[in-house]
Amino acid sequence: MNGTVEATKPDPSVLDLVLPESHLKLTNGTLELRLVQASSGRTLVGTRLEIQNAAIDGKCNPYEVKDCRELLSSTTPNSLTVVSYHPGLRGCEAELRELAKDRTVVGLGGNVGNGTNIAYVATGGILHQKAKLSLSTEDRSFGLVPGKELLIFDSASDEPNSPVKWTVFNCHDYTHVDLIKVIQTIQVELIVLVTYNTATRLFWEYATADMHRLFCYVVVVNVAE
Repeated sequence: MNGTVEATKPDPSVLDLVLPESHLKLTNGTLELRLVQASSGRTLVGTRLEIQNAAIDGKCNPYEVKDCRELLSSTTPNSLTVVSYHPGLRGCEAELRELAKDRTVVGLGGNVGNGTNIAYVATGGILHQKAKLSLSTEDRSFGLVPGKELLIFDSASDEPNSPVKWTVFNCHDYTHVDLIKVIQTIQVELIVLVTYNTATRLFWEYATADMHRLFCYVVVVNVAE
């Protein structure tokens, strides 16, 4: 229809599958998981306009950065911390690189001003910036462009104490079967989903189904909740 902006589906033929070594390991048979979310200070659940306004706000003021640094200081070594969307996260890249040396931190950075919407993945001494692969109608209306790399942290061994095979999905990435097929082939053990979306029930139902059909764990962190 004229005047509409269509969602963009990832094209598997042009995606680069990136398989860095996983550094996410179990300790005594368990993985320490920490979920961190700051109060939004306003009602977001079911209010798409509020989320859109926050998502396109490219400002990152010193107060937000300071607040985010305090949240990151609560992370612990040898653990996985998932940070919900925080506008100050984009100003904490140096801190994330430092934390990546002895822990894993995943956080939604949002629209970073270069035409992409990214999720930060700090692990194994490296800060990865994972651009969203599948764009929603709203993403397209903001002028965003899709990323080209599907990032899966792989393990060379299937032994009980080997590192966890895992991946990170950025919001709308989780809705497309093409990407699910890839991680099903590799047999990931953990999916981390960071999202900023009012479709909270939809993502929870997807996660419940994937725990069974993909036989893996799923962590969903949605700031709209």
